[in-house]
Amino acid sequence: MSTSTRLVPAGDRLIKSIEEDKLQLSDTVREQDLKDQSETYRVKVFLMQHKLKNTIEGKGYKYKSAEELIHDLDVICDSLKSNKGEAIAATRVLPLIYKAKTFGFHLVSLDLRQNSSVLRSAASGLLRGAEVVDHFEMLDEKSKVNILTREILNTRPLLNRDMDLPADTSEVLSEFQVMRFGKENAGEEACNDYIISMSSSVSDVLIPLMFAKEAGLARVKGNEIEESRLDILPLFETIEDLRNSQQVLAELFENAAYSRHLEGRGMVQKIMIGYSDSNKDGGIVTSNFELIKAQINLKRVCDRFGAKLVLFHGRGGSVSRGGGPLNQAILAQPTGTIGGQIKITEQGEMIFAKYSMPEIALRHIELTASAVLLSTARFKSGGQSYDDDYFVTFDKISSLALDHYRKLLAHPGFPEYFRCVTPIDVIERIEIGSRPPSRNNSSDHGAWDLKDLRAIPWVFSWTQNRQLISGWYGYGYSLETAVANGIVNWEQLGEMYRKWEFFKALTDNVEMVLTKADMITAREYLRLCRGETNAGNIFACIEEEYERSRNAVLKITGENDLLESNPSLRRSIRLRNPYIDPISLLQIRFLQMYREANHDESRQQEILDLLRSTVNGIAAGMRNTG
Repeated sequence: MSTSTRLVPAGDRLIKSIEEDKLQLSDTVREQDLKDQSETYRVKVFLMQHKLKNTIEGKGYKYKSAEELIHDLDVICDSLKSNKGEAIAATRVLPLIYKAKTFGFHLVSLDLRQNSSVLRSAASGLLRGAEVVDHFEMLDEKSKVNILTREILNTRPLLNRDMDLPADTSEVLSEFQVMRFGKENAGEEACNDYIISMSSSVSDVLIPLMFAKEAGLARVKGNEIEESRLDILPLFETIEDLRNSQQVLAELFENAAYSRHLEGRGMVQKIMIGYSDSNKDGGIVTSNFELIKAQINLKRVCDRFGAKLVLFHGRGGSVSRGGGPLNQAILAQPTGTIGGQIKITEQGEMIFAKYSMPEIALRHIELTASAVLLSTARFKSGGQSYDDDYFVTFDKISSLALDHYRKLLAHPGFPEYFRCVTPIDVIERIEIGSRPPSRNNSSDHGAWDLKDLRAIPWVFSWTQNRQLISGWYGYGYSLETAVANGIVNWEQLGEMYRKWEFFKALTDNVEMVLTKADMITAREYLRLCRGETNAGNIFACIEEEYERSRNAVLKITGENDLLESNPSLRRSIRLRNPYIDPISLLQIRFLQMYREANHDESRQQEILDLLRSTVNGIAAGMRNTG
């Protein structure tokens, strides 16, 4: 950067910016500090260093945002390009501009996520402490919305320094204070998204807006929200919540407080959709279909109110939690729901698998970007968002799958069967995932409920015992029954597989999971259920559905064997299985020993350590475990 103006001129914008910086930094930077002032670029960089130092220390003449730093770099770059410095601009300045645009002053942006039940309890504590209303959580939805709307648009704060807040209220309030701290100290983009897990109502989304106002993230004046500095994302997860999501969103857009907030965010509405809990709630077929329907309906609502929809897909590593080939999954989304933007979670093992090697990471990002661009281009060219005939047919298939899946979960003794034939009691004692295995933190057999179990250990457990029902159960029954009832025939299903990317992606993923499942090894886990009288009947249902699903896939794809059209993946799975099988048998043996519970503490810990090794071994061999 030592080019001298004695040899090559510099741009007028660059010279003007240097004079402005020198004037603003005159208290700390002396003329003699600048050395040879003919070396214009070095002088500018020297002044930028002082501004950055002041930015870090939070004093004096500083950068108010990363955009101001990028502007200075652009001024340097433009001057170089115009004055024989193209090579320096390309090799030195442009890479730094790209980094500054990517990372800002924050490196990575932080999303905050809280469960709706915690938010409701926290709001109740705040409103009770402010003497607005007692027992807020007991009110009907209309009353909650009215109170929240009124308090959000009220200039008066709810908090005062003498208020004694409950612990959960203080915790939620501190989350919003963290967001404000991040924005003020690391840039506005440091943290924008506040996600509400298990969203089911308008009030669930208004509560964070109330807390944002109390933390100074939303400024209210004259019953109007003048500024809002965060995006509030409802996360729709269960089948019922996905079905109700469009109604919730429409009511939000009509709400006096939320509509003002949305205007302050440039009419951009981010929404997160959950693959994991919807699968656990409704099974693989209905979960995938309801997610597609929800996206279409949410897009319609946003279009009606003039808002831009950005979908955040909460995918996991396994097919049961939205995994599988990402580019295929993106292309299978309804046309029009991806308008050049998509946000996706990358979790656990998939981070290592996709990003540990630069070459693989680059290929993965290229495939993802190309799918987003292609999906967007299809919509721009006038492609339909979905095929009505296929949707009407599949709606009936989905209903059949949902009934069959929930019938299994409602089978007498199913919770006991699950705890018996899977190593869930070991998984509960492994440091895995970001949250406890159960929402009530209880693993007591008598008090335990499937509804309390989180989706990650649910999927992980079925992978361990090789049944993998979360990735295929209900597929075969729904299609076979639909054909038997005259809803569709196998030829039409084959056509649907070839022409409808959603059904092709679903079928291909089911086929892969069926290939990984092993009913012979799965039957061995029944040895752990000596006292469970229903275990044999439940496994018979699973085994029967496995054969139905396998036959359905082969009829639709026209293959003679699973994954016949993908020999490399089939070979990979078959090569791994001989190494996994003995580990499964060892796991069964150690589970029997562990559950005898007649060992001393040291011996029990020794067995637990061995079981942990078997869990790791099976997970490594199966891959995509959740």
